[in-house]
Amino acid sequence: MTIPYSIFLIAYAVLAGIFLIGMMMSLWSVLRFASMSKIAMISTFIFIIAVLGILALTWQNVHAFDWRQTFTFQVPSLRS
Repeated sequence: MTIPYSIFLIAYAVLAGIFLIGMMMSLWSVLRFASMSKIAMISTFIFIIAVLGILALTWQNVHAFDWRQTFTFQVPSLRS
């Protein structure tokens, strides 16, 4: 049985989209309801930089891969 690698890319994109929506909601709630102390601003800035760094590394690795390849695996049989 073969599965194209692009299926994994689509699953990753869906999970990344869910994470980004959650991140936006979290940032909105911090900026809207939290006190604007230095600690809150620095931790929010570090969080945004870390997420952007992860997205940049993902973008680099996605472009270096051939998504038309397929993944082949054997399904075990119960017959003897």
